[in-house]
Amino acid sequence: MTAPLTIIKPAGVLDGVKANELCQQVSQSLALGNNFVMLDLADVNFIDSSGLGALIIALKMLRTAGGDLYLCSIAEPVRSLLSMTRMDRLFEHAIVPSLMRVEAEKLLK
Repeated sequence: MTAPLTIIKPAGVLDGVKANELCQQVSQSLALGNNFVMLDLADVNFIDSSGLGALIIALKMLRTAGGDLYLCSIAEPVRSLLSMTRMDRLFEHAIVPSLMRVEAEKLLK
C-alpha cells in the first residue's frame, strides 16, 4: 500500500444511511485519486444487509479503479457476520489487525 490511502472510520451500525455515506466517501476518495481505502471498523458493532452491500459496492468501485478496500480492527460480532455470509473470502487478502499496525508499516517503508 504505497499509494495514497484514505481512512474511513464508521461507527455504530453500518446500515442503509451509513452505507450511502460510505459509498459517497469512497467516491470522493476516487475523485481525489486515492484508489486505496482502509475501512477502520473498530467502532462498528453491527452491519446490516445494506452495509454488506455497500462493502461490495465499495470494493468493486475501488478494484475497477485499480485500487482495493482494506478492513482493519474488526470487532468479533462483525467478524462473525462476515464469516457467516462468507464475505470474509472477498477480503481475506485485505484484513489487517489494526490501524496502528498499518501506520507502523507505512513508517517502515
